[in-house]
Amino acid sequence: MQKSFGGKTLAGLVACFMWCGAALAQQSLVVASYGGQFQDMQRKALFEPFTKATGIKITDVSGVSVAKVKSMVMTGNVEWDVFITSTADHAQLVQSNLLDDIDYSKMDQKVLAELPKNAVQKKVLGTQWTAQVIAYNTKAFPGGSHPQSWADVWNVQKFPGPRIMPAGNYVVNPIEPALLSAGVGKDKVYPLDLNKAYDQLTKLRPQVIRWINSGSAVPQALVDGEAVVGMANSLRIQELKDGGAPVDYVWNEGIVSMTHWALPKGGKNREAALKFLEFVSRVEQQTAMARNSVAPVNQRAFDLLTPQERSVLPSAPENFSKLFVLQTAPWLTRSATGQTVYEENVGKWISWSTRQ
Repeated sequence: MQKSFGGKTLAGLVACFMWCGAALAQQSLVVASYGGQFQDMQRKALFEPFTKATGIKITDVSGVSVAKVKSMVMTGNVEWDVFITSTADHAQLVQSNLLDDIDYSKMDQKVLAELPKNAVQKKVLGTQWTAQVIAYNTKAFPGGSHPQSWADVWNVQKFPGPRIMPAGNYVVNPIEPALLSAGVGKDKVYPLDLNKAYDQLTKLRPQVIRWINSGSAVPQALVDGEAVVGMANSLRIQELKDGGAPVDYVWNEGIVSMTHWALPKGGKNREAALKFLEFVSRVEQQTAMARNSVAPVNQRAFDLLTPQERSVLPSAPENFSKLFVLQTAPWLTRSATGQTVYEENVGKWISWSTRQ
């Protein structure tokens, strides 16, 4: 005769535990990121600890792009459960209705409360900050005589030499820097005045050796002396500087943007995906990434970092106050033509860049 435990038999409980354990072990996630050294960091700081804590296996892949997400959603063959995305790509993904809403009610509210309000959005959850800063060759500008604002970057008489800048259709484009260079206040950049921005780009154009679509092109050009001023990722310039390369940067008027996690429309493992989003937002995981110079959105992480670790992170309060925060919403507003500002800018860039 089977013993009864509150209406359930011992055999039934054992069967339940075996089934629940098997179900947990079978849970898995496919997480897509940017690959390379960055994804190696994520694997050690985020993916492996998540599997250890939850039993949910992660298969991480790379090759994130708007085109890939669109193809998966449109064909109904959604291979990813979670993927990382930039502010600019987020704008396109939302516009094309390629993301599912995030059900924050199923996540730990204490963890969410530690994040800035602009990180917790309907379609995306912020995970880190990235800054594109004014970078320069220290041989060309020794001592303290170097560009310290976008107006200085445009001032080729005071700070002569070739420039290298992002293209107008790159992930982070030169529109906001152009407006700042014209004396537009940080709080007046939005809504975007594209005509004024392109007037400024025209003024700088003779000094620009290349308008690039690659994150590695600017740092290398500055190291080689091919260009003396450019707009580059702060982390990459810091790495080169630490290695003895003749480069440096300033935080002032750097363009800072948030990188997000997102759920592709039609993804299958929603419960596990939400557990992952909550886990990677915790202070412990955010701090682990910060120790690899990845700027956290969870501000509690700064309590656990040394002054040196804080100094290279754009989201450290002492650095963040000097930066300009890139916004998504103004790029998605529509003009009288029915186009979004993003779509209008793509057309203007093509026309402007091909004009002699």
